[in-house]
Amino acid sequence: MPRARVKAKPPDDVIAEYSMQHPDEEFWILSGHPTEDGLTLLVAAETANIAAFVQYFADTPKVISYEVLDVEHQGGLIEFTVPEPELHQATLSSGNLPTYPLVVRDGWAISEMITSHNRLSELKQAFEKHDLPFDITSLTQSFDPTTLLTDKQREFVVAAITQGYYEQPRRCSLTELAESMDVSKSTASRILHRAEGKIITQFIGDPVT
Repeated sequence: MPRARVKAKPPDDVIAEYSMQHPDEEFWILSGHPTEDGLTLLVAAETANIAAFVQYFADTPKVISYEVLDVEHQGGLIEFTVPEPELHQATLSSGNLPTYPLVVRDGWAISEMITSHNRLSELKQAFEKHDLPFDITSLTQSFDPTTLLTDKQREFVVAAITQGYYEQPRRCSLTELAESMDVSKSTASRILHRAEGKIITQFIGDPVT
């Protein structure tokens, strides 16, 4: 399944609006859950003027309620409730779940999500329907590491690690590893070589020439 880094610019989001006024500061939406009044969010702020940030919640009509959970010299933690933002609506309507934390910077909300190609396409359509500026800044293929190797390859790699084959200096030779797995030295070498090739290729990706 693809792992996508998505950023959107919600026009009705109170944190996004504040961040546009303070483009050098960063905010993190740590969690969100629906309530009878709307959506309750938990935001962490790193800001030079935490007092102004707290006052912003008191002065903004969109904020239904808020509670200051923690305040420090350079930041704070605030829980607040607002009417369900369009970004949240669009994400849910596409069949995706909001992914936290959301990083908010200069009006943009940025998140990473693992989803299907179909749902990613539906997310784009939902953003367009809601007229939300957005961009997919990266797209990589996620994978289940347990399916990368065959059972035999995984068995040999685990044995090689536990017996010290990959340590420097080695605590186990290829001959000793082969004997413990009851195969010939050439068979052990072939299985390990193929497994190592898969692991390296997955880690490095397509080589750039």
